[in-house]
Amino acid sequence: MSSTPTKSPSKAVQSPLYSPLILQQSPAALAGQRNLTGLPRVTRDVIADFYNNIQKWNETHVNGALLVKQIALIKSDSKEEFPKGLDKLMDDLGETYRRLEVYAQSLNFLSNQLASMGKLQHQEEPLFFSLTCRQISEIVSEIAKAYNSELYRKEYVLSNIAYSKNRYEALFHAACWVHQQYVSNDIRMKLEALLVETGHKKM
Repeated sequence: MSSTPTKSPSKAVQSPLYSPLILQQSPAALAGQRNLTGLPRVTRDVIADFYNNIQKWNETHVNGALLVKQIALIKSDSKEEFPKGLDKLMDDLGETYRRLEVYAQSLNFLSNQLASMGKLQHQEEPLFFSLTCRQISEIVSEIAKAYNSELYRKEYVLSNIAYSKNRYEALFHAACWVHQQYVSNDIRMKLEALLVETGHKKM
């Protein structure tokens, strides 16, 4: 009996069509083994502060959303221009806005800090996985600008919602606060990418 012939290995197996992509080892990935120093350490800390301020913004934004809904409701249920209880709600909304203003200013400060560090790094090599310090700075600046634009929008609501002429106008102002137009999914994705890049979150 003749033996069954065997196929010789194909050339595709012997010579892969694709070469493996080798990434440099991230300084952040080594954080558990040793302390980060220099520019990677400072950048990682700045991104942590940046994220923490955004988390505080989110909590305050939700509190404000509850207030504008109450204001819209009280304006809708009353024929008076300034119904009872409106002053207290507006005072609370004003305090909420001022807290958001502080967080937005912190984002600007941290963005400027990273921009200054980006100018000091002349090498176009990744600081962590794939982004240079300059590229990280540009993403942070874009995110900070989005939150500043959102702050202006909330200032508009604060200045106008109490003077809404009817139910629909009051609801419109409330929706302007609740729906953060400038904090888009793209902005959220970029923030998540920064956290992964700097080692705060795993891939």
